[in-house]
Amino acid sequence: MTYQRNEQFRFLPLTSSLSGASSRPFALSSPSYNHSIHHLSTPWRNQPFAMSSKTAKPIIKAPRIKFTIGSKQKCSSTRITPSGQPGVANGLAFDKEQGLLFVADSCNDRVQVFSSDDGSFVTKFGSFGTDKGQFLQPRGIAIDHEHERILVSDTNNHRVQVWSLRTYSHLLSVGKHGSRERQFHHPRGIAIDYRRQRVIVVDAGNNRLQFLSLKDLSFLFAVGS
Repeated sequence: MTYQRNEQFRFLPLTSSLSGASSRPFALSSPSYNHSIHHLSTPWRNQPFAMSSKTAKPIIKAPRIKFTIGSKQKCSSTRITPSGQPGVANGLAFDKEQGLLFVADSCNDRVQVFSSDDGSFVTKFGSFGTDKGQFLQPRGIAIDHEHERILVSDTNNHRVQVWSLRTYSHLLSVGKHGSRERQFHHPRGIAIDYRRQRVIVVDAGNNRLQFLSLKDLSFLFAVGS
């Protein structure tokens, strides 16, 4: 994969798309200080290739922005940005089956859901707090199609929360603050390995990856210390 630095994005992939977006143009989150998400077209799928006369290889054009979700409005402890405007957009996940984009809106302590076709606001779930179904700065998000679940790294609550992909109702919480098995210290990224039936959590504060069973989210093993 080749990356290029860009003023609007942390990294802009030139030769591959975001996982889960193979049948659609892909999206990439801007740096959090831009408070917005850009939806990009992939011209190597939607437009003809330009061919090099010397190498007879395609010259891939840079993606172009189709639309932007959000604005530069800032959220704070006393100000929540309106629905459809992420305060700080961190994690992104596509549900290509439903054509939806899920955004971990960290500053507003919620997950927002948008149409990946036109960026229109669909719904949101979660609120500020420490109870089940509430968030403190969620940062990672993954879609589990096999079990119709949404998995969210609830970073400052030191846990992973699980929601229904169909009803957006809260199902369960996994983990608590600590350094033992299935305990977390500021978990961030989260991903699903369908081949090995595992959930991988970036347990950032504990400097490790934790591997959980995709079936029941039981602890399997950890890498790092």
